[in-house]
Amino acid sequence: GGWHRFGDAAIAMARVDHRNISVGISYDFNLSSLKQVSSGQGGIEISLTTIFPLPPPKRKVKRSLM
Repeated sequence: GGWHRFGDAAIAMARVDHRNISVGISYDFNLSSLKQVSSGQGGIEISLTTIFPLPPPKRKVKRSLM
């Protein structure tokens, strides 16, 4: 996939999900005036993400007066 940060960068990304783990790699293409400082180089990023499942909602117990 990819996206664009207006006036700053274009990003290309790939990600693999397995159960509750994601591994991704992305590359930022520098489009801002900082590309003069970075010699037009972008940056590579690697991510490792884990997703913890939400606990089930608590059920309300109705109590009888009898």
